[in-house]
Amino acid sequence: EMEPAKAFFGLLNGIARREYHGDASMTADYLQSELYEGTKAQDFKELHTTALQLIEHALDQQITLAEVPTFTEAFAATRSLSPDHQQAFAKFWKSQRTSLLNALADQTCWEPQLSRFAWRVDAITKTSQSDEEVSQAKGLLELQLAEESVKQAPVLVELDRTALKKLISQMEGIEQHLSLS
Repeated sequence: EMEPAKAFFGLLNGIARREYHGDASMTADYLQSELYEGTKAQDFKELHTTALQLIEHALDQQITLAEVPTFTEAFAATRSLSPDHQQAFAKFWKSQRTSLLNALADQTCWEPQLSRFAWRVDAITKTSQSDEEVSQAKGLLELQLAEESVKQAPVLVELDRTALKKLISQMEGIEQHLSLS
């Protein structure tokens, strides 16, 4: 039989692989047969639920490594989490925190994403061949969209002063709505 800390560490890793990295082979049945063979189904189900909730709560709170002991003690106060399990979670969180936060961010982002933003102002000046006044300046925005499967040319947007003011006003509206949520 495997040590409790090692088995729980394996359970945490298996759940993380399935839930956040898309490894469908890490089923509850597989994890039980590999890590908790001989454990009653109900006991394993409770342990599996505890491990999943532990990961979810840690991700929700985005705990740092320094906060792990306080976090696990508080978690253990409301659920069954032994000192061995707390130690296994600390080791798991140290090795998987960044990977899990990145995977969670990737799962919640829409495609395509803005990968590059550049801008400039162009103005046509008076030439010796023309007596026309200087043309109104134009703002040029270049947006590069990153989509995993497709390499796209940048999107070029040309704005005069009126269109730029309208765009800024709409962006401020979006910012206000985001700050309220």
